[in-house]
Amino acid sequence: MWTLKTGRKVEKVMERCTKDYKVEHHNLYIRGAHSIIMDPLDPVWDNYFTEEEREEISNTSPPQLPPLTPKMIEYLQKFEGLTDLDDLFNKVNEENPTPKKDSDLYWLKQSIINGLELYYCGFFDKEVKSESDLLHRIWRPIYLCFDHSINISVTRHDG
Repeated sequence: MWTLKTGRKVEKVMERCTKDYKVEHHNLYIRGAHSIIMDPLDPVWDNYFTEEEREEISNTSPPQLPPLTPKMIEYLQKFEGLTDLDDLFNKVNEENPTPKKDSDLYWLKQSIINGLELYYCGFFDKEVKSESDLLHRIWRPIYLCFDHSINISVTRHDG
């Protein structure tokens, strides 16, 4: 968890805020945070963080993601020039990395398949997309990318 200089845990404060707003507003999608993504300038946080804490949050640089592995770059280069869904689908299925032996490449393959499935079903052409649709369909690869990480744990809280 992210601990501020004051000792407060950002995620714990965000959790309390979402619980407060679920009671008042039925959800927090319309306010300052969802999926641990926050806008520190949203006035909702004035009631939860001190001015100094909000400034610390605003001035903190996001963590740097590690670069793609050479295997991942090589794998992605195989898709250059392909624009047809079936060609992309066939190319993605030429290799069969396993989650245990090559978790990064496995995640990349599954993420590409997930994206292709959204195009195959016409997801982006549909007019009605709920917040839940976006979270479960679009964000799925993000949730899964940390499955094999020893430093990051991604969990859902339905509280």
